[in-house]
Amino acid sequence: MGPAGSGVMKTCGSMDLSEVGVVCKMTILSHFRSRARVKKKSKVLLSLILICNSLVAIIAADQAYAGTFGGSSSVGVTANSTKLVLEDLTLSNTSQNYAGQSITFSITSSVATEILSLQKVGTANTALNAISVVNSSVFRGTGSGSTLIGAIDGTLDGTSGKNLKINFTNSFVNGSFADSAVVSTVGNVVTLNGWTVYKERVYLSGTGQSSPTIIAGFAAPQDTAFPRLLNGQQPYDRSPADNPFSYNNQYARSGYGNSLQLSNMNGQCNTNNQSYCIIRGPYVVSNSAVYLTSADSVSFSWYTAGSSDAYDAFGYLVNTTTGATIELLNSTGADARATRAWGPTTVAMSGVAGFTAGYYKYVFINGTWDATGGWAQGAFLAIDDVSVTNSAAALTVSSADVQAVARLLQYKDATATPVNSTRTLGLSTTLSETTSKTINVASPISLTATSATLNLNVGVAGFDTVTATSGTGTKTFTLSSSPTNAGITVNTSQTNIAVLNVANSVLSGTYLETLTATDQAGATSDYLITVNVTKQNQATLSMTSASTVRYGELLRLTSSGGSGTGAVNYLVSSGTCSISSDSLTVGTVGSTCIIYVSKATDNAYNVASSANQTITITRGPPTLSLIYPNSNSVTYSSGGTLTPSTATRSGDGSISYSTPSSASICSISSSSGVITTNGGGTCLAVMSVAQGTNYLAASETATVSINLATLSRPSAPVGFAVSGSSTSETVTVSSISGASSYTLRVYLATDTSTVISGGTLTSFTSGGTVSGLQPGTGYQFTVTAIGDGITWNSSTASPFSATVTTNKGDLTQPTVTASATSNTPKSIDVSWGAITNRSSYTLKLYNSAGNTVLATITGLTGTSRTITVSDYASLAGATSYKVSVTAIGGSQYNNSLESTLASVTTLDTPAAAPTITSQPASANKSVSQTATFTVGLTANDSGTITYQWQVYSGSSWSNIVGATSSSYTTGSLSISDNGKKYRVVVVNTKPDSSTASVTSDGNATLTVTVTNLGTPATPTGSATSGSASSINVSLTGVANASSYTARIYLASDTSTALQTITSFSSGSAITGLSANTAYVVTITAIGDGISYADSAASPFSASITTNPAAVSPVIVAPASASKNVGQTHLFSGSATVTDSGSLSYQWQVSSNSGSSWSDIASATSSQYTTAALVIGDNAKQYRLAVTNSKNGTTTTAYSSAATLTVTRTTLATPTTPTGSATTGSASSINVTLSGVA
Repeated sequence: MGPAGSGVMKTCGSMDLSEVGVVCKMTILSHFRSRARVKKKSKVLLSLILICNSLVAIIAADQAYAGTFGGSSSVGVTANSTKLVLEDLTLSNTSQNYAGQSITFSITSSVATEILSLQKVGTANTALNAISVVNSSVFRGTGSGSTLIGAIDGTLDGTSGKNLKINFTNSFVNGSFADSAVVSTVGNVVTLNGWTVYKERVYLSGTGQSSPTIIAGFAAPQDTAFPRLLNGQQPYDRSPADNPFSYNNQYARSGYGNSLQLSNMNGQCNTNNQSYCIIRGPYVVSNSAVYLTSADSVSFSWYTAGSSDAYDAFGYLVNTTTGATIELLNSTGADARATRAWGPTTVAMSGVAGFTAGYYKYVFINGTWDATGGWAQGAFLAIDDVSVTNSAAALTVSSADVQAVARLLQYKDATATPVNSTRTLGLSTTLSETTSKTINVASPISLTATSATLNLNVGVAGFDTVTATSGTGTKTFTLSSSPTNAGITVNTSQTNIAVLNVANSVLSGTYLETLTATDQAGATSDYLITVNVTKQNQATLSMTSASTVRYGELLRLTSSGGSGTGAVNYLVSSGTCSISSDSLTVGTVGSTCIIYVSKATDNAYNVASSANQTITITRGPPTLSLIYPNSNSVTYSSGGTLTPSTATRSGDGSISYSTPSSASICSISSSSGVITTNGGGTCLAVMSVAQGTNYLAASETATVSINLATLSRPSAPVGFAVSGSSTSETVTVSSISGASSYTLRVYLATDTSTVISGGTLTSFTSGGTVSGLQPGTGYQFTVTAIGDGITWNSSTASPFSATVTTNKGDLTQPTVTASATSNTPKSIDVSWGAITNRSSYTLKLYNSAGNTVLATITGLTGTSRTITVSDYASLAGATSYKVSVTAIGGSQYNNSLESTLASVTTLDTPAAAPTITSQPASANKSVSQTATFTVGLTANDSGTITYQWQVYSGSSWSNIVGATSSSYTTGSLSISDNGKKYRVVVVNTKPDSSTASVTSDGNATLTVTVTNLGTPATPTGSATSGSASSINVSLTGVANASSYTARIYLASDTSTALQTITSFSSGSAITGLSANTAYVVTITAIGDGISYADSAASPFSASITTNPAAVSPVIVAPASASKNVGQTHLFSGSATVTDSGSLSYQWQVSSNSGSSWSDIASATSSQYTTAALVIGDNAKQYRLAVTNSKNGTTTTAYSSAATLTVTRTTLATPTTPTGSATTGSASSINVTLSGVA
């Protein structure tokens, strides 16, 4: 198509499949519109559009293989910061499994400061299908754990400008070293297919000489066999003087091809007294890890030999998650001649102590040691056939997994001055999928501020402005403070500007405020502002309390002004005064006192002091005290006096006394204050003090009470018990002059601290009666003479009277019953009703006539008692007695009358238990039989013997109804009676109803067995009509069978049943069999599990062969053909079978040279005629599918393909056109042509 066609191809190569055809056709239409009008150009246009359709088909086939990357074309990154750069990457239109493949990220013309990495986490994400990277391993979550799907390449690790390659595999690769290609070499690190060789020195843990080498992300383990003592020398693990490390991945192994050799030849120890040293290296690590469980094992072959001196070979597995190691190889040669020939080593994980399932890598380390002490060293280690017997499922890695890994890609240009602001990131997979993205690298964020230090006073607000430049896009700000303060905030309302605001509420101190700017690429930069807030001076402080104080008084000091929350302190500037807190104490009148106030500093203000204040001291009121004895109280007596007990004053003036308006009651001495009583009432005594040097004049009044006289105390009352009464007493009291009445109080003689309830009797008359007392109880009394309250006060209570005891009460006569003690001879049970107020009971035993007391039992407190030979030694069995009970009254009540005598006869000697001479025996019986159990017995007295048989069914013994003789016969037995146990209880009963029993040992066990069913007869059978996969089997029934089980075997192998069919019915079909195959069948009769057991299996049936399956048809194939566009074509084929099966037909077409076939609708006969052909039908292939159906089976065969060639018809050559100049135009002509059919 020339240039236009080239344009179409270029556009289609970069478009989605759905867009290709549209763009192609639009290009063609544009081309035609730009040409001169051509007759019948529609046919040419149609042909070109068909070409577009073919182009779409070609591109569709290509896109069906490769995936398509999508996402933004560029991303911004800030230098010297790490940024995710493929977060929006998509990978679509692919169903590929990337296991065994890889993805590589690269920077065009990269420099050493550029770093590509994957975002990593500490622990793998277990969420379903979540992708995470731990160390160098890539994991996919399973919902409960994680699966290793890949790892970062050991060489192309993205550091120092290198590409970053991710290998998708969870198995060891190239374990036979058959692939000897070197992938890359960077310094001493050589990457092979599946392995990385480090031509470097190795230090193991525990040597104490150097830090252990980090291998596969973890410190190398300890070699517990080294160092060791030899010839008295200590082996050293120190730096070698000259130790060339090398490898050979084509080291020949006879009969096995290549192996890997790790060598350190012609080395030596340092010369500083380091004989017997050991040097390890080089070493190799597998690039991929594999998941191992306790069911797995690892294997490898190895060969090692000394050279300049002895070998020391070491190898292990390392867990890529935990760093745990499993030692695989640890071998040391005795001298330079020692070797270990090629041979395998296998380590089963089940035998590793403490093994934990996880992902592991191989590590092999060559080593050599100076066995002779001569400093020379050299040895090699060769490995081959490294493999794993692994139970893990085959790895699959989807496009979604690859997409998720790519989205974790991070880019960093570790410099503040990037070489180029535009970088090109490339991405490619080993499935030829590629894409690229532009990384715009901005310079690091630059922050400037108005000032790095902000100085403010407390209470004064302030601000500082920070401006961000460079970086990527708009910057945002966050603030962190030390210490934090709610008054310090940041305002970010202006683009790329942060304003640090300090409120006036911020207290004094130094605040470190860090503003962090973050650009749109996620880069950050910090700016530190130091905020110093200092205190202010306080407002003027003044004294506000009074400046005049009276002598002897305290002045409460007050002040005003000042600022803040500091403490206020009052201080003396000069003078004889003193201050405690805010209280001022002054000196004498006329002395000097100058004070001031100070307010302490706080978070906002400095300390402040007021001006001095001079205090003037005036006379104060004196303190007077006038007190008379007995709390200013005296009892009146004619001519009696009362002298003050206290008459003091703090003043310094003269003292005088007076009694205003109290002459009728008392008089007072003006100089001493002594009161003379003139009558009862209130006497006012006034002490007056004149003004002195420091005190004013004052007076003090004492109110003195002149009290009434008290009646004399009565003598003790006298009481008597009232004859004929147990609840009352009479009391007489002495007469007191002046008493208006008497009050009597009653107490228990045992408790004279508390008046009894109702025991206070007012207006008591001598000789009166006190009622409601307790019988036989001692009481005491007191009496009080009551005054009139005008002339006399009441007396105190008299002494207690002597104890007076009431008369005792009478008790009710008891009622008694008696009976012989059950099953006990020579024993009598006695009981009686309770008697109120009794203290105890006395029980007496009489002879049968009741006229002789045989025993007396006293001090009983209950209402029953058993009389035994311990009470009366001659108590006899089968003998009559009488008993009585008397209630004892104690101190308050008289004894009751003796009860009426009760008669009783004692029991005879108790019954003796029989002796079992023969125990019931166990029995073995069959279902439906009976069993008889018998016991042998000897009676030991003349009592009556009875029997009761019992049965134990697994939980407890129960009586058997009607089984009451010395033997017991069961009913008809069933299988449920198996295991039951039987015993008999034998009871001896005496005439006095005493009993004794014995029980058999209970070991008589009944065993009941079932009956086996008879063996069924040989079954018969035949193939199922119309089926090649089943047979019908008939059986002969067995008496008492509950069901039947059929088992089918190959006639050629009767050792293993192919099917077991339970509840099988005679004549039923056995399905699921192979066609044209011989089988045999056995039948088992199934018992009810109670009375009948299953039978033995019947003899095998005769061989029963299934019907044959349909045979494959033989097809006569259709022939290829050539046709022109617009024609049709008839394809014809035929088929035959040898088994008379039923044939069906289906024509199929392929548009991709037979890679895939599609059924043609309604083309179901042996012939097929195409529709009118188009150029797009060219090269299509056709074939006939024939299906044979027989005995329920089908077999389909396909003919060889017939190719249809479709060609275009070439149009006839047009006749010579004619033409002429266009009228009125000097620049055109008119042309006429003849149409072509």
